[in-house]
Amino acid sequence: MRTQSTLSLIAALTLALAACAPASDGSATQSAMDAMHAEETKTAMEAMDTMHAEETKTAMEAMDAMHAEETETAMEAMDAMMTMSSGSFVALQHQGTGTAAIVGSEADGYHLELKGFSVDDGPDLHVVLTSLATVDKMATALPDAVDLGLLSSTSGDLSFEIPAGTDLSQAAAVVIWCEDFSVPFTFAALLAP
Repeated sequence: MRTQSTLSLIAALTLALAACAPASDGSATQSAMDAMHAEETKTAMEAMDTMHAEETKTAMEAMDAMHAEETETAMEAMDAMMTMSSGSFVALQHQGTGTAAIVGSEADGYHLELKGFSVDDGPDLHVVLTSLATVDKMATALPDAVDLGLLSSTSGDLSFEIPAGTDLSQAAAVVIWCEDFSVPFTFAALLAP
């Protein structure tokens, strides 16, 4: 019996000492926990950085692909809106300067674009397309003319819609024509690029 109570006492003392040991070594335990926490934090941060870098790379690649596709689409649209023919204005009855170009596509339609254009002012001036490659300054009629409408300004950059169905292979020149006096003011021969 005595041995049993001695053993119980020893066991109780051992437990008490064991319970006291961590308290006396608390700073070492805390340091170990801090180091473990720091390592876990470092690992988590590295994982987040790697993941962020991968996401950024993926986003940049997607943006590059999208930009390349948009550029290609824009280039295709520009090619579709191609110049069919162009030429520079020369004087006939009056001075004329600038360029004329037929631009567009079958899908979107065609326009006559006048750039850097200037002509002497006159009454009832019309923009017409003709199959004549040269226009005589004494001409009083253009029997095959396609009238694109009244000239809206005697200078600047201007655009005129060409009616659907116009045979552009027959459009050899653009003429600024005075309806009131039936005379050609200026013309530009149109040549394929």
